[in-house]
This record gives sequence, structure tokens and C-alpha cells, in this order.
Amino acid sequence: MRRSELEELYRQAIYRVRLETGTLDLRIGVAARELDHWLLQRGAARWGLVTAVNPGSVRLGEAENGRRLARLEALLRRGGRELRPAEGLDPEGRWPPEPSFLVVGLPEAETLALAAAFGQAACVAGDLGSPPRLVFVAASGRGALRRRPRARSDADR
Repeated sequence: MRRSELEELYRQAIYRVRLETGTLDLRIGVAARELDHWLLQRGAARWGLVTAVNPGSVRLGEAENGRRLARLEALLRRGGRELRPAEGLDPEGRWPPEPSFLVVGLPEAETLALAAAFGQAACVAGDLGSPPRLVFVAASGRGALRRRPRARSDADR
């Protein structure tokens, strides 16, 4: 699948996070005030959402996906950050739900590195007060290819 097709699918996806108080649906580019409030309660200013299943959007078997997800969870737990179970959902139901984790306090660079380590095409990252953003892993497996508007500086005005 081409990058542009993947980007469209990932942007349409719902990223459902299970919090103690219930579920929260995140969408790329849409403000997440409830998540901001939840993060503030934890003193956190950022988060990352990453999975280990179906690397590069190629479906693997349930057993292999389970092993990959368990490895990711063990790695994240060793890091000591708070995790919340999450899943990526195709709103049209053409792709099965993909289990993932929202990791409190995880910087975008670390989220991206985890995504690359598990063969993912992209991940989702966010900062307090900003909408969730889609971040693609570069073809080399390092770095990011991001579609995000450039902030205007005083020199641009």
C-alpha cells in the first residue's frame, strides 16, 4: 500500500483509549480536551500511542501479534511510565482493531523509535493543548516524516 493510502487510513482511524473513567476516542487533528484534563491530573505534558501488531500494515496471525504486543508491553513497563490500553479502529470495519498503548509522558522521538523498532509505518503523538498528530517512520526506519503545518514566525508576518 502506498504511503498516501496509509496516511488517509490512519487519519480516518479512531484511536480508543481506556481510562479509569471510561473510554476516550482520539482522532488525528482533533482537540482532545478530556485527554488534556486527564494528563494534567498526572502532571504530564505529552503522550505517545504505539503498537507492535501488524507491522507496516501487513496482517499477522493472532499468536504472532500477541507475542509482539507482549514484548512491547514488557519494554514499556520496564521504562516505568504509566500505560493505558488502547486500540486503533477502522471506522468502516475493513481492518481489525489493533491493540496498542497510550504511554503517559513519552516524548515523540521515543514514540517514533518504538514504532520503528516494531516495524510500524507510523505512530500517534501528542502534547498538552495540541491535537493528536500522525508521525510517519522514515523509510530508513529512523526519523520522522510529519505532515504538520509550519508555525509562522514574526519574520513570516
